[in-house]
Amino acid sequence: MREAISFFFPKRAVCWVCTRVLAGYLVNAAPWMRICSYCANHFRAIKAPLCFSCGSMLRGNKQCGGCLAREQSFYFQNRSCVCYSNLVKRVVQLYKYKGKEDLFIPLASWMLSVLLSEFGQFSWDFLTWVPMDSYRLQERGFNQARMLALYLGQAIKKPAKGFLVRKKPSLPQSLLKRKKRLLISKGVFALSEYANPDVLQGKKIIIVDDVYTTGATLISCASLLLESGSKQVCSITFAR
Repeated sequence: MREAISFFFPKRAVCWVCTRVLAGYLVNAAPWMRICSYCANHFRAIKAPLCFSCGSMLRGNKQCGGCLAREQSFYFQNRSCVCYSNLVKRVVQLYKYKGKEDLFIPLASWMLSVLLSEFGQFSWDFLTWVPMDSYRLQERGFNQARMLALYLGQAIKKPAKGFLVRKKPSLPQSLLKRKKRLLISKGVFALSEYANPDVLQGKKIIIVDDVYTTGATLISCASLLLESGSKQVCSITFAR
């Protein structure tokens, strides 16, 4: 009886962000269709002119004030897709904490478009991702950055490798003030067993993460890879 009712009166799929009914899609619709056009149209894309280093939107300078004040910013480039907002925060939380892991598909699709437009002229060797500590990984069950990196690697036909490990746990950066964020990333990361000099020497690597905050985490990761012989390191995130 239940099967007959569901056949003649199928439930409608709803947007995972705002719960609007997705017209034309049923509950078994592909996961990447679970964001409605209303929400998708309210993402604010990051557009040029951009800071050469961190990728923040500017009005004319080549670098933002934050990057000019950091010596290590000159050799590192980040690019992101959308500006961080309450809507974006909601999407990221759904992805990371609310069991909506399939959201990695639309997020990574946006990231792929930016990666190709901003870094497509470079010949990349590897992708890697920002690691999590073992306790948080066990608690969450997956590393959101790793899922994005694997998707992007498959899309551009480059291997995604776990070159980095987190040596000690830290509080979520969203709970910390800017100065504290910049300090905690020092000494937090290390190279993994896969990142030996023979593998990294002269290679170009893209680091993947979901959100760019102060840049401290990504710069720390990039520094390790560059100090170990990598020729060029950039990063791509969904939001900043």
